[in-house]
Amino acid sequence: MAEEGVWMSRYHYFFARGKLDIAAMRDAARRLVGEHDYRNFCKLDPNVSSFVRRISAFEVRPVEPPPGTVGGAGEGRAGLAG
Repeated sequence: MAEEGVWMSRYHYFFARGKLDIAAMRDAARRLVGEHDYRNFCKLDPNVSSFVRRISAFEVRPVEPPPGTVGGAGEGRAGLAG
């Protein structure tokens, strides 16, 4: 699910807890924060000249209900293509 503002977008992800390694997910989320080139994760588009995106925050935490659900929430700025 995404919520978009003028400059920022927020993304929410939900997972059934199962055997997820929450500590590893939090470590991975911390590594996403900052400005990175996401070229390998984007659809190639000749009209886009920059694949650099800035993620300002990303957290992983338990979410209820339903019981045992884990949520991830991130926010960032994609910038303008061109």
